[in-house]
Amino acid sequence: MNRKVMNYFKSLDTLHEAAVTDYSQSKIVLSGCVNTFCITFELAWKAMKSILSEEGVDSSMTGSPKVILMSAFQRGLIEEQQKWIYMLRLRNDESHHYNEESAVKLCRELPELLYLFDDLKDKIIAFGYGD
Repeated sequence: MNRKVMNYFKSLDTLHEAAVTDYSQSKIVLSGCVNTFCITFELAWKAMKSILSEEGVDSSMTGSPKVILMSAFQRGLIEEQQKWIYMLRLRNDESHHYNEESAVKLCRELPELLYLFDDLKDKIIAFGYGD
């Protein structure tokens, strides 16, 4: 299994913990939940990029996260492109500026978004890049 995929799988395990954590305990816990989402998203699109490259997708189609998501959708690595684009916006919003209100919103939505990351893991395994 390549390192990017392995790191994604490990981060996904932590994201599952974050999804059931009471983020209202403190700002540190809230921040940890948001950071775990951002890291997992980052590792997800980089794992997609790595797999697409190994699958022979033209390097011009493996650039920015948005381009990767579109290519991954076209190749069947992800199924709900618009939800992944939405998660990209969430990640961008949280990565570039911290807003407690949007952080709480992200943590509330996390349990509903988690299946997208799980589906990606299943697809990576089905494509033969993980176990």
